[in-house]
Amino acid sequence: MSRIPLRQPAGCEGCCRPQTDGPPESQRNGRLAELAEAARDLLYPPACVLCGKEPTAGHWCGERFGLPRGPLLCEECCPAVAPPVENLCQRCSAPVGPFLNTERGCTHCGRDRFPFAAVYSLGVYQGQLREACLQLKQPGGEPLAAALVGLWCRRTELRRQSPPFDVITSVPQAFGQQLLGRVNPSALLAELLSRRLQARFQPHILARLRPAPPQRSLSPTERRKNLRGVFGLVAGKNTLPGRKVLLVDDVLTTGTTAAECSRVLLAAGAAEVHVVVLARGLGAGGRAAVARSSGSRSATSSATTKTQAAPASDGRNGKSEENAGGGQPA
Repeated sequence: MSRIPLRQPAGCEGCCRPQTDGPPESQRNGRLAELAEAARDLLYPPACVLCGKEPTAGHWCGERFGLPRGPLLCEECCPAVAPPVENLCQRCSAPVGPFLNTERGCTHCGRDRFPFAAVYSLGVYQGQLREACLQLKQPGGEPLAAALVGLWCRRTELRRQSPPFDVITSVPQAFGQQLLGRVNPSALLAELLSRRLQARFQPHILARLRPAPPQRSLSPTERRKNLRGVFGLVAGKNTLPGRKVLLVDDVLTTGTTAAECSRVLLAAGAAEVHVVVLARGLGAGGRAAVARSSGSRSATSSATTKTQAAPASDGRNGKSEENAGGGQPA
């Protein structure tokens, strides 16, 4: 059975490319997966998990061949939810300028001594990515979570880790959320990601030892004090010595929560801890800086385009060839 060539839509930045780096057993079963998916798509046409639109042929923003296909994002929602970011800080995943050396951090994290090795994210906590994060906190968010995990695996270095991750775990849910039976998006994302990366999912390594006030309205210094001693290791769950751990959360702002959890994991013997989040929160000032930077790049790009598209002079009266005859531009 021949494979259908997939056309990558403009602005999708590779999300539609078929996966070829999956586990060997998945590659061996690729043909059966294709047949099963073709039959399913015929009976139940796939639709975008955000807008409900049926993607046009060849515009899949979910994995397509060789691995089990996950929920889809259409060619419009995919780049809208997570616009590709060209330059990210190596330590905290915040957007930075193209010429900044971020080995020791950036303006957002340079003064922090984070214990984790790296942070991976899809983008800044704003716009449709922010709405997606909020939607995951509601019941029925599993299809959206699966689609976003697919983007994680394409946009970040998670699949290309060497050595790969041994254990995947998540930030524990707040006591109030647990008592109310609220959805834990971090645990949901971690479980789905463990299936993609073929790594062991251990949801109950970390626990909250005491309640803590919400972090939302606190300053960075207050956040650090607020979470000091909040997280601990679950008794009898220490399987971490020498392991490479991936810690999952939905949003990282100051990095305090991820840092406190990482310290507990490292103290339990983990070799190193990496953090993956859907979005990087920057606060009002950081978002404004990103907006100014994006606006500047757009203006530069627009000016360059106009310069390149400017009609040439006819060399006789200074008028362009397009308007030399007095007619309107096409």
